[in-house]
Amino acid sequence: MSSLGYIKSWFRHKNGTPRQGSVTTLSRGTLKIDKAVFNNPHHSLEGLDEYSHIWIFFIFNKNGEIKDGNHVKSKVAPPRLNGKRIGVFATRSPHRPNPLGLTLAHVEYIKEDCIYLSGLDILDGTPVVDIKPYIPEYDCPQLEGLYASPSLSDSEVNDNAKYPSKDNIEAIKNDTFSIKSCDSDTDVQSVSCVNLESRLPVSERNSESKESVYQDGAGRKYIGVKNCQQVTTAEWLHSVHSSLQVIYNPIAADEIKRFSAATDDEPYRLQFLRDDKELKNAIRSVLSEDPRSTYRREKCPSLLYYLTVDTAHVTAWFDDTTVEVLRVRPVKNVAVMQENCDK
Repeated sequence: MSSLGYIKSWFRHKNGTPRQGSVTTLSRGTLKIDKAVFNNPHHSLEGLDEYSHIWIFFIFNKNGEIKDGNHVKSKVAPPRLNGKRIGVFATRSPHRPNPLGLTLAHVEYIKEDCIYLSGLDILDGTPVVDIKPYIPEYDCPQLEGLYASPSLSDSEVNDNAKYPSKDNIEAIKNDTFSIKSCDSDTDVQSVSCVNLESRLPVSERNSESKESVYQDGAGRKYIGVKNCQQVTTAEWLHSVHSSLQVIYNPIAADEIKRFSAATDDEPYRLQFLRDDKELKNAIRSVLSEDPRSTYRREKCPSLLYYLTVDTAHVTAWFDDTTVEVLRVRPVKNVAVMQENCDK
């Protein structure tokens, strides 16, 4: 399998790289289609500008398993589980038998043979093997309707199903995420709603979607619209997760102000972000979700944490509920300092 191009981003190390691109929409980058793949690479992108997002299929080329050929473990420990191990295929761990990655990125714009992206979580230099447009009608399954009693017949469900009261209708229209099911002998169920219109009385709907009744292997019936699917995810993904408070000491706050895409001071010139405000927001969005590994959090929590955000080298320190940004210096200056120290 050959690559069609390589990602260019500010993530040069795993430290500070978001676990998902949705962590920060400011994480920008580019994908340039290789001329070795197409004689006219820009032709392959015609029509792609009509889509707001694309799926990117890539290779985890920095994985140690690829380099040393070690057997991939069948269980891994996602950071959210604080050391508990579960099956690798129940996670998005990069350590997989076949090191293929998938991410959803926003298309900022397309120029010739290059796609300008945001919402990236991919390391700089990562090989991309395919891209596909994101199409909600195909890629975003809608949830099924309300649970109905397994003791009711299909006709009884249609005749007797009770919808939320008028007092709750406005809440449902505004995408409330917990609604009660039909009255039945079973426990009251709650569902996460993607398409809530199917829960409303027919008179309150904007469309005339025909209701259907579906039954699963356990005998439970659902009231919903045709071709809908019930979507479930692992319980641990929904556990209480508090974002950390990010604070900046005065030195770091002043250093950030020197960064800009338009500055004449080359070490402080941003490549992907526009100004110091975007830089500050990007730093906050990454650090607030605690990018540290479980091992780092548990074994050496007092150590300083380093990450790169665009052309800025950030030094931070984590506490239980806060993370303090101590220094923000140009990457080039830090590299020169490190080189001098190593001599």
